[in-house]
Amino acid sequence: MKKRAVFRKARHDPAPAAAAAAALYGGSVLRGLLSRGEHDALSEADREVFETPEGVLSSERVPAGVYVPEVVANRNVRKPRGRFKMDNRAFAEEEEEDEPAPPAKAPPPPPSRAAAGPKAGPGKKDASQRQEEHRRAKLAAESELRARIRLLRARLELGLHALGRVVEAAPRHASQHLESYQELCLPLMSSWLVGEAAFDSVRALSTCLPGRLGSGATTLTACLRLVAVAQSGRGGLSYRDVASRPAVASVVHALAAVTAGCGQQLPSSSYSYVFPVLQAVLLSP
Repeated sequence: MKKRAVFRKARHDPAPAAAAAAALYGGSVLRGLLSRGEHDALSEADREVFETPEGVLSSERVPAGVYVPEVVANRNVRKPRGRFKMDNRAFAEEEEEDEPAPPAKAPPPPPSRAAAGPKAGPGKKDASQRQEEHRRAKLAAESELRARIRLLRARLELGLHALGRVVEAAPRHASQHLESYQELCLPLMSSWLVGEAAFDSVRALSTCLPGRLGSGATTLTACLRLVAVAQSGRGGLSYRDVASRPAVASVVHALAAVTAGCGQQLPSSSYSYVFPVLQAVLLSP
């Protein structure tokens, strides 16, 4: 019985998982995977290139929702001829008589072998050839950029997935390092490249909060994402728009309920985690 109790305790003891999580974070593995230097350097032009399919230049890509009409030449329009021209004198008077075709010129005699000089060397490339070479060079450059962005996305998604697994394996350890983990994944919430993966990691991290804040992790994560989008300046979202959302009011009420239930202030790490939502409410006019 004692052996079974010891085995059961070792199996349910979160200390090994917490130690593994601490070793993973302390070894800067997550920081290396979630380094945002290359990600923050991406521009809107890089995004357009990444979203353009292979074999097409980003400048040739038609934006979504734009209709490009097709021009079809009507080849069935003909002038009145034959009996239509004889029956309708209006057409006959307006049209001019067809001039006879000029006689074909005789082909020039072939030059003699003695008079034939050396063959001319290759001339300069015409404009169409130069334009095609320039297009192929741009296609190769854009294809290389897409490959580099795909590698960047794979690295960031791997780091975010690893962070989520660390939090799920050791929630108590994660609750003590909320600020450190938040710095790694929260800025990526507004990313067009890995925003969905960052949302999953932040949602796993939000479950470590006490009371109604942890049970409403999805609502809190959605509010944090709205704040991240408002801070980035993209999407036309302001702090006033964020503060007017019902989800933000739900998070504020949950924070008040948790504080009243504890009878004291929240830990500094938990309060810092929720503070961006409160800051959006305070900064809204």
